[in-house]
Amino acid sequence: MNARGEKKRKIRAARLRLLNQQYTYEEMANRLGGNANPRYLSQIANEYLGKGRKTPRGLSDNYASRLESAFDLPEGWFDRPIDDHQTTEAAPNGELFPGPNLVPRVAVPIVGTAEGGPDRQWEELGYPTCYGSEYVDAPSRDPSAYALLVSGNNMAPRMRPGEAILVEPNHEPQPGDEVVVRMKDGTTMVKIFSARRGDRIYLDSIGDHETIVAGADQIEFMHYVAGVFRAGSIRERR
Repeated sequence: MNARGEKKRKIRAARLRLLNQQYTYEEMANRLGGNANPRYLSQIANEYLGKGRKTPRGLSDNYASRLESAFDLPEGWFDRPIDDHQTTEAAPNGELFPGPNLVPRVAVPIVGTAEGGPDRQWEELGYPTCYGSEYVDAPSRDPSAYALLVSGNNMAPRMRPGEAILVEPNHEPQPGDEVVVRMKDGTTMVKIFSARRGDRIYLDSIGDHETIVAGADQIEFMHYVAGVFRAGSIRERR
């Protein structure tokens, strides 16, 4: 790695540590989705030198861009130089203001439970008449955000029993995003929004290679899945 690349790696590691002042690496991995590993992010932030490596791993452009998007950070935020111990940033006019405009943590109500069937579709999804007694302590700006409690293990390892899925209806899904889809026939499922071609929606299953093709007029709603939160993030209302 040349000097420029090493400087970039160090800046991103410092930025990741700054983000970690408010969010855990597990929460970051949840937001990234897919196979993102919190331990891997921690190693990048703390500049861990793995066995056989001459330099620590760096945060990739892909991860940097996705984290900026997930936490509403300005584009290029991960590449702005910052003192390793700094908790505020200098504005262009020289004044100081708090670091990144981070997404606030809110109590997202758990409004339903779901069980994964053999084909990894949700066999049932119940919405109580009130929000119930549990919520997820999670970062979200969507006032309509809700959470679903996973009660089956057929979505593992991505979604395990006892975990909660954070759903943001006002966040427009993009190809590659996980989504909660409800069909007009009542079928509700969690899929990966693969593509839209004309009036056809392509949905991939999580964990296998099955693809469902549905007409846009067959879908009642398709809501963005913002993350999967461990059981430790679930709280009871008092």
